[in-house]
Order: sequence, then C-alpha cells, then structure tokens
Amino acid sequence: SSDVCSSDLEICGYKTELERVVKRQPNYLIYQNALFEQAMQEFNSLSTAKRRIEADTLYFEIPVVFHVLYNKTAENLNDTCIYSQLRELNNAFRKRNKDTSRIRAIFKPIAADVKIQFVLATTDPQGNATSGITRTYTNKTTFAANQFGTYTTNMKYSANGGKDAWDPTSYLNFWICNMEFPNYVGIVYGFATPPTNAPNWNGTGATKDTNSMESGVVLHYKIVGRGNPLAPVKYNEGKSAIHEVGHYLGLRHVWGDGTNTTGCTVDDGIFDTPNCKAQNATCMGQNSCTDASNDKPDQTENYMDYALDGCAGMYTQQQA
Repeated sequence: SSDVCSSDLEICGYKTELERVVKRQPNYLIYQNALFEQAMQEFNSLSTAKRRIEADTLYFEIPVVFHVLYNKTAENLNDTCIYSQLRELNNAFRKRNKDTSRIRAIFKPIAADVKIQFVLATTDPQGNATSGITRTYTNKTTFAANQFGTYTTNMKYSANGGKDAWDPTSYLNFWICNMEFPNYVGIVYGFATPPTNAPNWNGTGATKDTNSMESGVVLHYKIVGRGNPLAPVKYNEGKSAIHEVGHYLGLRHVWGDGTNTTGCTVDDGIFDTPNCKAQNATCMGQNSCTDASNDKPDQTENYMDYALDGCAGMYTQQQA
C-alpha cells in the first residue's frame, strides 16, 4: 500500500554542484572519467568470474542522518515521511520496489540490485543514542537565493541558519529544508555533492568532497517520502532522493549533461544506459540518439533521468 506522510525545470542541482567542484579543481572531470574507466574494467572482470557479482550475498550498509530544518510548522516533517523515504531508498537500491514493473522487457535483464542498504544512525558523533533524525528551527524562510532556482548551501552550517553535518566519513547526511522561493520560476528539489576523493585518485590533487562538511544530499521538504501530501503530482513517490543519492555515490545523469546540440556526443560513462540527447520529463521512451550498434531507446526507467516519479524503477548492472 502507498505510504502517506502526516519537466522541464532544473529540478536537480547536480550541474551547479559540478561547476563548484570544477572551479576548485579544474581536472575533476579527468579524475572522474578515470574512475569510471577503472570501475568498468572491474565490472567486466567480475562479470566473467566464476562467482558472478549478481549472486554475491555481500551488501553495503550506510548509516544515515536526516537533518530537518523548519521555519514553518509544515516544514517540520513528521517521522512517518522520513521512514517512508528511507524505505523507498532501500527498495530502489535493493531492487525490491514494486515500480520495477515499469521496466520494459528490453531493459529487464540489466536491472540491478545495487546491494546498498541505508539505516538510520543509532549513535551520534559524540557516542550518544540517536533516532537518526535531528530537528532544528531556522530563521531562514527559504534556502533558495532567487526565483530562478539558484540556491545557497547555508542549510549545511549552523552559523548560517542550518545544521552542521555529522562526520561525513561516517554518515550520509541529508538536509530537509525549504528550497522554494516565492513566485518561483525554477526550483531545485534536491542536490548532492559528487564524490571526488576515490581511493584510486590519491596524489592527484582532487578535491576532498567526501571528507567535506558539505558532503551529502539536500531535499526540498515537499518531496520527501512516498505519498507526501505536500508533493506536486509528478514528485510524490520519493524518487528525487533516490536520484540524488545516485549522484552522491558517483553516478551522472544518463544523458551525460549534454545539451540538445551536443547531447548525443557526450555520455554518462555507463555502457548499459543508452545514449540520449537530453533529459526526459515523460515516460514516452523516445530514441533521441541513434547508436551505430545495439541501438536502444532512451532509458526513462532509470533513476538518473529526470522522468522519475511515474516512470523510474531501475539502476543498471553497470551503474551498480
């Protein structure tokens, strides 16, 4: 049963976060490409091993803390919404979501159990028992900077009306807050810091975002959980968080963040997500790029596209 919590818009802030990283470290994309190439080599090696990775019982568990920031009562989401969001994350990353029924036959064989589970933290950084949820009143009425979807990172700092992160090497920090500007034209429903300090990059001078106190995921309070009564119709399944955690763990948008003129010449570094020209906002499944071989339609079922709620139901084996 559905949980009940008591496009064309740039709904994801990944591009903005990527630009911030590149300003600090101009070679970031070179390092990121190297990581994707190494990961693909490891994938190919594991795929031919006697014990295939799909049959492995190993999974990874990530402790999570949700920092709820509220100025108005409605922004102080109840625990039910947060539990719902956690359940949606685990269903998606373990391929247990009923939405896998949306996956077309052509893509069903490559839909993956990512083998990552998320659990609410039970101990805070000082060693005290915790529910994994913090609640902080803020004098900020919004963390958006203007009506066009530009935002600040003030939600990540107590001194700026937000909440300081818990040690990002031990917890996945979520900040839930208001990202809506009055009379907005554009809105970002979430954003995540991409990882830039993978172990194989030691000595390269890459930025240290995985150790940064800004590392984590930010979500607009209205789209947290499945069935959130505050959510716009297209964003009521909790998929935005799944999409943003994908970025947090290193995945790009399936269209590789190209434009309509360059889209088919750039890629997300993942071979089993078909090349596509730009983001998809509907479940139409168009084929926006024609590949020379093994051509397939745009994978609107993928959590790393923009169609999301109503469409999305899978990560691929290579994304996993």
